[in-house]
Amino acid sequence: MKRTYPWRRRLQRTAVAVLLVVALVAFALYWNYTHRLGTVASRIEELRAQGQAVTLEDVAAVYEAPRDTAPVIEDRNAAGVYSAAFTAERKAVSADPKLAITREEQDALLSGTADEALWAKLAAYLASREEVLGLLHQGARIEECRFPLNLEDGFSIDLSHLAQVREGMRILRWEAVWAAHEGDPERAGEALLAAFKLATATRCEPTLISQLVHIASHEIAFEALKNVINGAALSDAHLEQLAARLAATDARPSLATGLMGERAFGLQAYEDPANLLDAGGRLPVDDVLPGGTRMLINGAALVGLWQQDEARYLERMNELVEASQMPFPEALDEARAIQERIEDGMGMLPLPSRMLLPALTRCLEAQARLVAEVRMAQCAVAVERYQQAHGAPPQSLAELTPAYLPSVPNDPWDGEPIRYEPSAGGATLYSLGPDRIDHGGMAYPPNRRYGQDGDQTFALAWKSTQRGSAN
Repeated sequence: MKRTYPWRRRLQRTAVAVLLVVALVAFALYWNYTHRLGTVASRIEELRAQGQAVTLEDVAAVYEAPRDTAPVIEDRNAAGVYSAAFTAERKAVSADPKLAITREEQDALLSGTADEALWAKLAAYLASREEVLGLLHQGARIEECRFPLNLEDGFSIDLSHLAQVREGMRILRWEAVWAAHEGDPERAGEALLAAFKLATATRCEPTLISQLVHIASHEIAFEALKNVINGAALSDAHLEQLAARLAATDARPSLATGLMGERAFGLQAYEDPANLLDAGGRLPVDDVLPGGTRMLINGAALVGLWQQDEARYLERMNELVEASQMPFPEALDEARAIQERIEDGMGMLPLPSRMLLPALTRCLEAQARLVAEVRMAQCAVAVERYQQAHGAPPQSLAELTPAYLPSVPNDPWDGEPIRYEPSAGGATLYSLGPDRIDHGGMAYPPNRRYGQDGDQTFALAWKSTQRGSAN
């Protein structure tokens, strides 16, 4: 009879226990993996059922066929004309780079402190861009605009046209400012209309950076409007068209489009991490251990952390999309609550949500700044139309309704009506700004444009025949 030693029995029991633990861990990991995958997949289907574009394929289909099932017809797409204008601009820059307007010259031209030599330089600059301006005005007469986008490239997508759109905006701004200086309100009005049309060129693009360029482009257009409306007597026809453009911009559906696209890019990164890595998503560990980031990704997926992070990312992005469709100021309050949830959910591991989520709530503040500028501009245009019709400016914005405004628009920062402070020499329209504190119409300091200690403002100067008519 073979003897059985006690230590062998203990070893067998230990081996069986270890195998059971390994089996349980493996089962738990498998269940976690499949459960997270099922959670994300079911949530995606729910969003599709609500009519939302979720994957890059969904987003591309909506972008290419925005209204019916047919793509945008080429000869009704302003993108081709604008692209030709951008090509002509590159040629103009190459021909005489010295004509470029510097930052200091820009400040002088917009503040009214430019000397005659600088105005002459601006005239030469615009003369060298006659072809560019012609194409930009031609594009402004075409309703649709869809630049070709290879959305399947994910975070590596080519968006080089965005910088060109902003340069086109600057050219139209200078045309409007120069025309006002020269006493040509007709050309100034046409330049403003073309600028506000070009500013919408990226409105339908399903990327967040395109929406931020949409906002930045309007800020350039507002610089021109603030300069021109105080320096030129725009016709009522031009003012009415500007009012219509501004009313369309105030609709605010475009930010949700950009966030949906951003959500789709993020989901693709979870499914294909190489897309995120190709776009620069690497960690310091790669400097010590080549391929270290990819090994960490594989390890996170093995234990279910990757899938858990994907579900968290999808939930936060869904909340941001919903917040972007809320009215202001509720959207801002919700964005701050989402930001707190993002920060609370951040762990120490280098998962994609740490790279993709933190700054996204700031886009709602950028949208609020745009809405505030739009609504102040609507009031400014209405004030100008009123004083042209009545020979004196209004004492309050309520006098503008309903003839020039359907109602006094609200400040997106607090929901109260836009503020209006008339005086003998002009008036200040203002919105509270990001700090949501009423500073009495005091503009942001130049070096803290969107910071604390100031309001968003739109200054109006009465024409000479109207001075002293408002107190």
